[in-house]
Amino acid sequence: MEKNRKIKAVAFDKDGTLLDFHFLWVNLLEALVGQLIQKFELDSDAGDIRAKVFGNIGIKDGVIDPLGVYGKGTERDIFNAIYSGFKSHMNNCSPQEFGGLVKLHTTDLLADMTSRVRAVEGGDVVELFGRLKDAGYIVGVVTNDSYKTGKVSLAGLGLDADGLDFFYTGNMKNLQPKPSPQIIEDMMARFNLEASEIMVVGDTPCDMDFAKNGNSWAVGVLTGVATEKDLSKADFIVKNAYAVEELLNERFS
Repeated sequence: MEKNRKIKAVAFDKDGTLLDFHFLWVNLLEALVGQLIQKFELDSDAGDIRAKVFGNIGIKDGVIDPLGVYGKGTERDIFNAIYSGFKSHMNNCSPQEFGGLVKLHTTDLLADMTSRVRAVEGGDVVELFGRLKDAGYIVGVVTNDSYKTGKVSLAGLGLDADGLDFFYTGNMKNLQPKPSPQIIEDMMARFNLEASEIMVVGDTPCDMDFAKNGNSWAVGVLTGVATEKDLSKADFIVKNAYAVEELLNERFS
């Protein structure tokens, strides 16, 4: 049966959909790994450590695997991938101790994050959200990042996470992260919506699975880590997030 063509809410992924994933996160990971290598005085093992960490996370020759940890994982998944790359080179460093150091160094890097953030090309994210709001849509962001990281990176785009209609993150206590449909179910209850009145916009297969698991509309964008083939589960594929306006006007009005 044909799904409802009346969209009331648009849920955007963040990395690769609104902000330039490669420019921010690959550079930040390289900086973090470099700092940790220096901290543990592992310069002689640096090549092996970098290869393991980037391999665990799903980056090869600068290309991000959309099905890898960086493409769909939470911050806990990313931490585990980093720790796994370091642990055989360290003596008596527990995951807890290593986690504290990662958090410390990441906090310093996050302080400089807003200067590293840039929107995907093709438009202005703040203006896009404003126009969608003016048109009557419920608009927000669903990310597998933590609240703190998500808030800081959105600030770099000029968006106040707490000022959005909704802002769901990967470390919420009572809701499982994407691709679980729990966030969509929460949106339905919170805003009195049907699943088919929600459009999910994202750049990864995880985003498409999230939409499909919740019986919502899946819109893939080609500004992130995935190809059109990777996004085969999408109902629609558009060039970028800014093209969602035209899609709404042409196919859902």
